[in-house]
Amino acid sequence: MRNTRVSFAKNSAGVVEITDANDYYPFGIDPKSRAQTPTATGLTDSPFFVSLGHELGHKKDKNIYTEGGWFGVSRGEIFASHIENMIRAENDLPLRTSYSINPKVFGGLDMQTVLIDCVGNSFYYQSANRAFQYNGRNGNEGDDRVNASKSVYGRADSSVLKRRYNYYDNVKHTKKK
Repeated sequence: MRNTRVSFAKNSAGVVEITDANDYYPFGIDPKSRAQTPTATGLTDSPFFVSLGHELGHKKDKNIYTEGGWFGVSRGEIFASHIENMIRAENDLPLRTSYSINPKVFGGLDMQTVLIDCVGNSFYYQSANRAFQYNGRNGNEGDDRVNASKSVYGRADSSVLKRRYNYYDNVKHTKKK
């Protein structure tokens, strides 16, 4: 069962125009859908279990984050993307580089919503459960955002984000039977 969501508005001549239309699954996440996700290896389809983990991250989020900019994307998405990257690292999948997609950039990385640097250091977390807070003595958020974005594609020094949670170093591999 699918639905189409349509948004419309009157233009300057008073004629109704469709401003947005999308096909959506009305009962939560669609197990048959494939979301294009920006990663260090380009835009890739996210496996269903990764998308489900992202959505379950929203449920786990205790909504305790009160500081820092995200340019229009909620702190809940930051946390859910953090959980998603933990799942990706545990399953040897490329990490999600940004929350939003920028179609003008190879790989879709959106600098305003960057999540990691090139070695897998989180932009927003200093440990698995503790958000990184800029305090004026530990770096500049704007500079870190630009340098992390550049590093993902090899245009800046590696490991630009210091004192952060590293998804690869903290992998808890499970033994597959």
